[in-house]
Amino acid sequence: MKKLISLLLCALLALSLLTACGPAEAESDGSGKKSDANYLADKKFDTDEYLEGYDAGVLCYSSWMGCETPDAYYMFAGGAHDSLIFYDKASGISGPLCAKPECMHDTPDCNAYIGFPLCMCYYDGRIYWVSIGEGDDDCLYSCATDGSDRKEIAVVRELPPTHQKYYSNRTMFCHRGYCYVAFNTSIVENGVNVGHNYLYAISLKTGEKYEVLDDLSGPYISGPTLDFGMYAIGNDIYILSDDGSVDESVGTQPIILRVFHSKTRELETICKIVPPTDNLILMGNLKVTPERDIYICTWHKDDEGNRIVSVEKVIPEENRSEVVFTPDCSDTSVEFTEDYIFKVPIIEDDGSVTLEAWDYDGNPISFGTPKFEAGSDVTKRQFENQNIACYPCSVKDGVFFGTTANNYFVRFALDGSFAEVLLDANHKDQG
Repeated sequence: MKKLISLLLCALLALSLLTACGPAEAESDGSGKKSDANYLADKKFDTDEYLEGYDAGVLCYSSWMGCETPDAYYMFAGGAHDSLIFYDKASGISGPLCAKPECMHDTPDCNAYIGFPLCMCYYDGRIYWVSIGEGDDDCLYSCATDGSDRKEIAVVRELPPTHQKYYSNRTMFCHRGYCYVAFNTSIVENGVNVGHNYLYAISLKTGEKYEVLDDLSGPYISGPTLDFGMYAIGNDIYILSDDGSVDESVGTQPIILRVFHSKTRELETICKIVPPTDNLILMGNLKVTPERDIYICTWHKDDEGNRIVSVEKVIPEENRSEVVFTPDCSDTSVEFTEDYIFKVPIIEDDGSVTLEAWDYDGNPISFGTPKFEAGSDVTKRQFENQNIACYPCSVKDGVFFGTTANNYFVRFALDGSFAEVLLDANHKDQG
């Protein structure tokens, strides 16, 4: 009997310790809703201050294809980007993330093999990616930076027969203990393909999946037509998307800005902006400053058919945005980074890189003139009469790391001191 009582006391003590661990949820206020719910993954995240190593920041255009760690760059490469490739910053060694001799890197037995990947990021010492698993379901995986300790964390989405396989606008990032995965898809409803934007929050510790957003985005005519942006600051996730409806008064599609409060899991609509022109298109750029100033990017064609790109500041209380400046980007687009707004850099035939950038007030920023070795494969034109665009995966400490339109991963110093090709992403047999 004494032994049984002792075991019961131990069990009760263990239960009380488990209850005390981690963020607690508040008791119900009687209305069926929790008044002060707390879904934070850790007590240290209960702050709006920036947390180095845990906060995502600006998402670049091609951040889904590559990510940067303190020691290396990681990229998708191969015929269908089916291998995880690394480039060591200190040694310059690159290749598939696999140490097995004579491995072909094309089966799940290989540490570098990742199937058909959709997007990736680095967080708290590990690489995370989403790829298509068995049965065409999308799954979230992670591994250590040397490729070991591979884990399947969760099924992001199952693909019912009524869903179409659209992979554009996929976005993922890890922030304060959760992985946020966004994508759009087409669902057959009453014989019509209807688009939906989805956003899930997945616990990196437990794999628990929470649907943040299931947003009806209107009928699909020839695939996805909408774009959206996300930005995480503190415990708020800002979400920018088009609205599937049309404002009949002006015939335009409204732009909706929402914020997901990750601590309470409340989704709040900040504003709905009705564009002044019926041919305005929302780009996926979104920046939120620590003071909660919000910047977006749009483009439209003027009466002469010229493409006009605008960087705009959102004024939520007035349900509108105002143009900060209009960079000359008639032939390309812009990308937001933490400190700059870049016109997508162009690598000219002679290997020089055209760099133009502004701060968020529209003031021009001067940089050096990086130059790749003239005549190298990366400088060859992809199409006749077209130079090569270079899209950022990250821009840190004065170094631009990204991928070119002809599938080379490159990096160059913004001060012009170096420019180098890291690897050819068209082939996975790098070494």
